Amino acid sequence: MTITFLDPTSVVGGRSGPAATGLAPIGDLSGRSVALVDNGKHNAGFLLAAVGRLVVERLGARVVDHRKQHPSEPIAPEVADELARSCDLVVTALGDCGSCSSWSCRDAIEFERRGTPAVLLCSEVFEPLVRSVASGLRVAVPRLVVLPHPIGGVPEADLEQRGVPALATRRLAEHILAPAGGSR
Repeated sequence: MTITFLDPTSVVGGRSGPAATGLAPIGDLSGRSVALVDNGKHNAGFLLAAVGRLVVERLGARVVDHRKQHPSEPIAPEVADELARSCDLVVTALGDCGSCSSWSCRDAIEFERRGTPAVLLCSEVFEPLVRSVASGLRVAVPRLVVLPHPIGGVPEADLEQRGVPALATRRLAEHILAPAGGSR
């Protein structure tokens, strides 16, 4: 009897590590467009507003806002097509419950499939679910900005006091400046 061991780490074309994740590189965003996709969860827009300020003030990019009709549904394919064509990065929020986390993950994956880098903002409690969704789809885990839970359903002042918007922008900046797969 032969026993085969499978290595679950990412290896593409004989390479492993960040370059083998299959994620599109982000690159310089100066003068380019960044889509901020609000899935409609409470505080998603609040966090994306902080991200938008970073994108405009520090990175010199233009913001394109989109709000999904429902957090527990996929982004409409025609909207994903248009944002992927017109933007150089997509930031989607918010993974802060089961269904919205899984659909936000799928949305980020869809943008990556279209060749547009994507970053998903999610709470630490739902990071394992996001990773599981990507694994189940047999694709690279999207770039994640993992934030302390809870996010949705709490007052904006509480998020400010806990430093969540500042943490979100700092971690997003790390993704933009790091090679693909090089940040959490």
